[in-house]
Amino acid sequence: MPEEALSLHDVCKTIDDFSITLDFSINHGELVSIVGPSGCGKSTTIGLISGLITPDKGRIIIDSRDVTSEDPDKRSAAVVFQDYALFPNMDTGRNIAFPMKIRHVQKSERQKRVDELLDTVRLPSFGKRRINELSGGEKQRIALARALAANPSILLLDEPLSALDAKLRKILRREICRIQKEFGQTTIYVTHDQSEALSMSDRIIVLNNGRIEQFDTPQKIFQRPATLFTAQFMGEGTAISGSVAESALRLSSVDFSQNRFSDTVETSTLFFRPEDVQIAESFSLCSTLQFDHCHLESADYEGSSWALEYSYKGSTILAASKSKPESSEASLSIRTDRILEYKDGILV
Repeated sequence: MPEEALSLHDVCKTIDDFSITLDFSINHGELVSIVGPSGCGKSTTIGLISGLITPDKGRIIIDSRDVTSEDPDKRSAAVVFQDYALFPNMDTGRNIAFPMKIRHVQKSERQKRVDELLDTVRLPSFGKRRINELSGGEKQRIALARALAANPSILLLDEPLSALDAKLRKILRREICRIQKEFGQTTIYVTHDQSEALSMSDRIIVLNNGRIEQFDTPQKIFQRPATLFTAQFMGEGTAISGSVAESALRLSSVDFSQNRFSDTVETSTLFFRPEDVQIAESFSLCSTLQFDHCHLESADYEGSSWALEYSYKGSTILAASKSKPESSEASLSIRTDRILEYKDGILV
């Protein structure tokens, strides 16, 4: 078996005034999430892989087979949509069995497979339920079971949990991960929820305006984002002009190597996360940025911490604290080894 389950080679598509270019490969058994702002091309990517959209150029390879010009029903790819797309005139068992029926699987084998999949999605007694009797979470489980019934090489999940409440989404995303690992199913998961992508994925594709900004592990996407767009999209953070930060730089008298910035830092953009901001001036053996006389603009309680927004010489600095600040003014410090530097939007 080839290592790569799916490859897109210079796949391009233009729809009206929107263009997308994709070039990436996914290994067998991986769960890869696709994230990005609305209109960036997430669902178009699903359409291209599934065959619902025909590329203008490029090649799509599934299990070493070129499927670029093949119809959707000839590809080994199954899609689960946000709106479930279940057949309302069929009960849940017949919905799950449908992909096997059109492939002429024997009835006894279909029923055995339906029972196995209902157990897998933890709805063992739901085989005769009508679709209109199911909750949103139950419908999504049945849609997932129906997609798996086709035994696809690639499972495509297009924002499958976005219509559900936050608590149910968390439960179901754990179930999806459990099932995906149990089957060893190569899966592409489209989501608008960055935390969902970070928690579920083996790797993440960050899309922006039809282009891949970064394709990497969740840890690298969050800790070492390759572009400023990725840094700002994948979690809260402060982007500040290097010219503003330059006057705030305090070099360590012990370890000058901690000054990680380039010689032309004034033309850069510096980025850091709220959790790396220390409130109140503190002694450090490392070099730091020290922002004095910052004014507290807002403090939002988020349960486990306070999300703080400070202003400094026309710039906004985000910070996080376990307790609400008592003063409206503060000094903020950030170790330079926690700061990323970008030139022209690219990580230095």
